[in-house]
Amino acid sequence: MYLLVFISALTNLSEIRARTLPYYDDIQVICAIIGVLAILAGFVYYLFKRIHKPTILKDTEIHPQGTVYERGIFSYNNRSLKNTEADKPSGEIDIPKIYTSPSTGMEFVLIPAGKFMMGSPDSEVSRFDSEDPIHEVTIKNSYYIGKYPITQKHWEKVMGNHPSRFKNEDRPVEYVSWDEVQEFIKKLNEKEFTGKYHLPSEAEWEYACRTGTQTRFYFGDDESELKEYAWYTENSDIKTHPVGQKKPNQWGLYDMHGNVWEWVQDRWHDNYQGAPNDGNAWEDISSRVSRGGGWRDGAGSCRSAVRYDRAPSNRVPHLGFRILREI
Repeated sequence: MYLLVFISALTNLSEIRARTLPYYDDIQVICAIIGVLAILAGFVYYLFKRIHKPTILKDTEIHPQGTVYERGIFSYNNRSLKNTEADKPSGEIDIPKIYTSPSTGMEFVLIPAGKFMMGSPDSEVSRFDSEDPIHEVTIKNSYYIGKYPITQKHWEKVMGNHPSRFKNEDRPVEYVSWDEVQEFIKKLNEKEFTGKYHLPSEAEWEYACRTGTQTRFYFGDDESELKEYAWYTENSDIKTHPVGQKKPNQWGLYDMHGNVWEWVQDRWHDNYQGAPNDGNAWEDISSRVSRGGGWRDGAGSCRSAVRYDRAPSNRVPHLGFRILREI
């Protein structure tokens, strides 16, 4: 279309000069026509880009290839990326190992998919029958789980206040029931326009705790070393402590042993007979499950396999939670 207009203009160049541009020579007229055509071309291109504008997620989400979208900007492992880098085929960009909640600042650690043996063998010291039978579980999908238990600071950012007995913004929130935890998760999902946050299942929690080990604790069997990894009855001074002060497990998770028990999604069953082997939560009875032990417990109750049943309304100063975020 532009070429036809240009040819037509050239064929009538003399007439144009005579009637409208008597003071300009042919070269100046040609330049003027080219300029007008360039402006028209630019306007058409702008309209085309507006019509075919790509969809950008409004809030922080995980791209299927592992890229993080944050308010329309690609970022990866805390570095900004150009679109050409972010659009590489799947497999060329790893999923970020750390995810940070945009509304609260909570950090989540990537847990890779895999298999593990859930429960404890008969030979394990201080074990309970509720940890029977030991069975293989397949975690089919990687996921993010909280680096720390939910703190009072993060609870307050979502809920507006916190009920904890031991006050300190960096201590784990406690005195929260399973039902109240569900309300926290609901509000967090609403704040970030997603539905990816929830409690981990028992299997997801134990898998993340063990980091491939089959020992009593994620660091081994020797409970004399537990004081380096956990706050429990021997060193807690009868209170909770700020998260992250003890040694983490191999995947970088803190306070999986001790400090506060942690709610999980599952309903309580007396043992693992008939338990799901795909990592999903087991839900068909009224009581709920907590894991990990707390500041008032002995070493045997802080083991990787230990589990305890509670009513969903249970609120005590040694019970908190951490959450999972789907990829």
